[in-house]
Amino acid sequence: MVEFAFVLPVFLILVFGIIEFGWAFSQQLDVRHGAREGARLAAVNHGHYDDSDNERDPSTQTTALVDEICSRMDRDGEAKVTISGGGEVGDETEVTVFRELDTLTGFFDGWLGGREIESTVSMRTEQDATWNPATGADCPEETT
Repeated sequence: MVEFAFVLPVFLILVFGIIEFGWAFSQQLDVRHGAREGARLAAVNHGHYDDSDNERDPSTQTTALVDEICSRMDRDGEAKVTISGGGEVGDETEVTVFRELDTLTGFFDGWLGGREIESTVSMRTEQDATWNPATGADCPEETT
């Protein structure tokens, strides 16, 4: 019984640590994926036309671009997206996605709680950008 009392806390820290840091890694991958997909969408001027093939105004296109970036991430309701650059073909387009790290078990909130995950990706613009730059645009809440 005494040996069990010594081993159990170490075992629980190990198990919960594996779970928590695996969850944090999954969230980091999701943010990276969102930034990569967003940079690609911005570089090809995604959302220039709406569903009825009418040209969108730049601010509406930016909103559609942010919505599309967020829809390609698993946990999009809390993320923020910044899009900059663009301009003409050959210019750099940069997309940054950031969100607060969520903990799963609560066991390591002192170390992980409140940290931000961020990823920035740059791509060369392939079509003249008609969207407006966005700074810290919130992802829309998920609708099911």
